[in-house]
Amino acid sequence: MAKAKQLPSGNWRIQPHKTVNGKYIRTSITAPTKKEAERLAANWEVEQEEEMKKASKETLRDVLKKYIETCKSQGSSPSTIKGYTSQLKVSFVDILDFDINDLTTQDIQAQLDKRSKTVSPKTLSNDIAFIRAALSSRDHNINFRKLKIAKKKKRKKMALKLAWKTKIPELLAKWYGKDDYYLYVILLIYAGLRPSESYALTWGDLSKTPKEVDGAKLGYINISKATVKSEENIFTEKGTKSESGTRSVVVSWSLIEEICTTKPRKKDDEKIIELSPYDETEKWERLKTELNLPEAMRRYDLRHYYATSLVISGATDEELQDQMGHSSSSFSHNFYVEIMEEHKTTVTTKYAVESMASIESLKKLSANSSGE
Repeated sequence: MAKAKQLPSGNWRIQPHKTVNGKYIRTSITAPTKKEAERLAANWEVEQEEEMKKASKETLRDVLKKYIETCKSQGSSPSTIKGYTSQLKVSFVDILDFDINDLTTQDIQAQLDKRSKTVSPKTLSNDIAFIRAALSSRDHNINFRKLKIAKKKKRKKMALKLAWKTKIPELLAKWYGKDDYYLYVILLIYAGLRPSESYALTWGDLSKTPKEVDGAKLGYINISKATVKSEENIFTEKGTKSESGTRSVVVSWSLIEEICTTKPRKKDDEKIIELSPYDETEKWERLKTELNLPEAMRRYDLRHYYATSLVISGATDEELQDQMGHSSSSFSHNFYVEIMEEHKTTVTTKYAVESMASIESLKKLSANSSGE
């Protein structure tokens, strides 16, 4: 604080100053005593600080929106931006208009506890990561280490029947013919691709000639892109989910042949599946009814079905990671740990041989089958 000086009149003058929002402010205060002049100067400084806080007030909503805009300007993927935008609408809804200077760890915890009744622990972890990243460059009162996520019962792994591997595509071919949806399903069952990866496949991603390994003819599907929904709900192409998602998936050559027989090869840069993502839901529901599939079973579970087949065939953590495009072998192990067995043979060769008979039976079906 500036020092008070006594004037010839006997009064005391003090000239306090502050920089508020980059602007230098100074005033002059006169009082009959030094103590009174200093008291008035101190009050003036407090008032300026309060004004500064008001001028710089930011709500949690403001901070999260600015973070999303920063991610856009830095080139984050459309799916990431869409995810953050969705989180802004449903996460921390009761505290979005809180000043970040007043926001406490308890406020965040209360929101997590409330959300835990309807969403998974993974979703809550994503919520925490979102707000933590948004606040990383600002002063705040949140102790993220103290935040707790309520444990939730894990989704029970479904008993997957071996017969489904053939029966599901057989019924699709019988009912609707070997169309794009049929191709989508066999890519999930026999190659374990993510749905978004299947929709992004081009003909150049399929190997053109087989490779013989231990008497088995193998093919390769190169994964380097995915089709996702943007913030504007427009399907767009981006890179794989993670760096490890870019991979070469080993499959039976019979699968490559079946794809090329169902839909003759086109130019390398043309899409294999021209079906709009997430279409044909009624076909999946009809399959579930006909085959008495578990009510909770999703089309994505066909990818888990493939992974389970690899594990039962004797896959190591690393082999499973490579085929599935998981971010780490520990993730692969933890996800399928209940059915892991000691590795005995090269998993890709064993699975390709086992798949061959199943795919050969599909080949016999007429590609021109019509719906019943």
